[in-house]
Amino acid sequence: MASVGEAPVAERLLTAGVTAWTGPNTPETTREFLQSEVRKYQEVVQRTGVRLER
Repeated sequence: MASVGEAPVAERLLTAGVTAWTGPNTPETTREFLQSEVRKYQEVVQRTGVRLER
């Protein structure tokens, strides 16, 4: 299985517009990342008033 840190895989991801995470992968770093994403998109939702439809 290829690693996202290997050059060919990383290049394909970049071509697809994805930046691979190659930093530490711990519960703490995952929690920090998810919390930062929630804060980022929470601001966008509040500014735009976007709502989910069911």
